[in-house]
Amino acid sequence: MKGERASGLNLINSTNLEYFPDKIKAEIFRLKGDFHLKLNDTESANIAYSNAITLFKNLPKGWISWGSYCDMVFLVTVFCLLYGS
Repeated sequence: MKGERASGLNLINSTNLEYFPDKIKAEIFRLKGDFHLKLNDTESANIAYSNAITLFKNLPKGWISWGSYCDMVFLVTVFCLLYGS
């Protein structure tokens, strides 16, 4: 539900990351990207995924999430170019 997604994003945004190691911070940013994507805020999702990978480059879920996002953007772009939408 959209309200629950917004609540989840608000919870992540209010989390104090100061006490977490970089790997956990990166996972939190990855989750933030997932929430933004579910809320159709693709630009913020891209930024969050990028921040996750920047913080901790060895985060497999981070790379998978960002790769899936990039694949989705590519497919939407190709569809729009082919079918003019």
